[in-house]
Amino acid sequence: MDTELETPPAEEPAAPAAPAAPAAGEEPAPVTPPEGEEPAPAPKEGEDGEAPAAVELDFETVVVPDGMELSDDNKTTLTELANFQGTPEERTAKMLEASSALQEKIQADNLAGWDKTRTDWVSTAKADTEIGGEAFDNNLLQIDQVIEKYGNAELREVFDATGAGDHPEMIRFLHKIAVDIGESLPVVGETPANDTSTTEQRMFPTMK
Repeated sequence: MDTELETPPAEEPAAPAAPAAPAAGEEPAPVTPPEGEEPAPAPKEGEDGEAPAAVELDFETVVVPDGMELSDDNKTTLTELANFQGTPEERTAKMLEASSALQEKIQADNLAGWDKTRTDWVSTAKADTEIGGEAFDNNLLQIDQVIEKYGNAELREVFDATGAGDHPEMIRFLHKIAVDIGESLPVVGETPANDTSTTEQRMFPTMK
C-alpha cells in the first residue's frame, strides 16, 4: 500500500529582532523605516495645539559686551527675538534686522554723547576765570585772528571735526599765543567784509 507523504506546513518568517537597548551614555540608534516607506515627520513645536511657552529673559544674568548698556527698547527687541517662531532662514533674517537696529541705536547714542561732551567743554571754557566770563567773546576774537593769520581753512576744519577747538585747554593755549603776539594782530573787532558770522560761530561751527 502506498503511503502518501504529508508536506510539512511552510514556516512563517521570523519577526525582526528588536534593536538592542543602547548602553548607558550612548545615543539610541536611528530607526530606519521599511523599504519603500517614508520616515514619519518629526513633530513640530506647538503642533499639539498649544502655543509654546513664552521665554522670559533675565537681563540681570545676560552677559553684554563691555561698555554696552541695554535700553528698554533693546530688551524688548531681544525678548521678541528669543520668542520668535519660524524657519531657520526667518530667524536669521530677524536676527540681522535686530542687529542692524541695535547698531544704529549705538551709533546715535555715541554721537549724542560726543555732542554733549563738546557742549560741556564750551560751557566749562565760558565759566573759566582766565579765559571765560565777560571777556570770553573778546578772547575768542583774538584766537580767531591768530588762526586767520597763521592758519587756514583746513586748520579750522580740523578743530571742528575733532572737537579740539571746543576744549578749554586748547582755547587757553591759543589765547596765550594771541596775547603774546597781540601787537602783530589786526585791531580787535576787525572782521572780513563778506563774513556775517559771529566769532563764536566761527570758533564753534557745530554749536547751536
